[in-house]
Amino acid sequence: MAPVDGASLAEDKMTFTPGQPENGQSLGASKVPIRDNFTSIVADIGVNHVAINLGDQGKHKFLQMPEQASAPATAANEGGLYTKVGTSPAETSLFFRGESSGFEYRLTRPIAASTTEFATNTAYAANHTGGWTYLPGGLLLQYGARSTPGTSGTITFPVAFTTGYYSITLGLSRNNSSSVQNAYVDNSVAVSLSNFAYDNTSSGSDPIYWMAIGF
Repeated sequence: MAPVDGASLAEDKMTFTPGQPENGQSLGASKVPIRDNFTSIVADIGVNHVAINLGDQGKHKFLQMPEQASAPATAANEGGLYTKVGTSPAETSLFFRGESSGFEYRLTRPIAASTTEFATNTAYAANHTGGWTYLPGGLLLQYGARSTPGTSGTITFPVAFTTGYYSITLGLSRNNSSSVQNAYVDNSVAVSLSNFAYDNTSSGSDPIYWMAIGF
C-alpha cells in the first residue's frame, strides 16, 4: 500500500492495532484504523526486505537478529540459528543449536572489537610470513613458512592465541635426499600465546613450514 498523501513510508508509519475492524463497526468507522494497519504492515515488512510492490518482493536484503542472552530452547526436529555475545572478545557472534535444546555450536568469532576484515588474513599469499583463519566453533588455525630458518629461531604467530595451543606441526623442505634432516619445536623455550622456538638439523637454508591450532 502506498504512503498516504505522498508521505514517505517512515513518516506515514502507524502503530498496528489488533482486532480491526471491531465487531459491529461500520465501514466508515473502521476505514482509518484498517488503513493504518496496512501501512504499518508494509513498513514492518520493508525492514531488511525488498518492498512488497517491487520485484523480488519478500526477499531478505540481509538478516538482522537481536542478541540472545543465552542459548534459546529448541524442540524436537528443529534447530536454532541465533546471535549471542561470545567471549574473547565480547562481540556478537553467530551460533547454532541442535534439536531438543541440544549442543550449541559457535559459528563465528571476531579476532578483536576493531577487526575490519573478518576470519582470514590474506597477507600470507603475498609474503609467505603467515596467515590465520577461524574454524567453526571458534578454533584458531594459523600457518606460515620461514624461507631461511637457520638452525634455530623463533616464529611469531600472526595472531596471539587467547588461551593456548593444542598442536604445533613443523614440516621441512630439503634438497639433499641422502641426509636425514628434521625441524622440531624447542621445548627448552616455553611456547607462549604469541610465539614458539624451533631447532633445525638441516643446513638452515631449506624452508620450514609450520601450522598451529588452538584457541
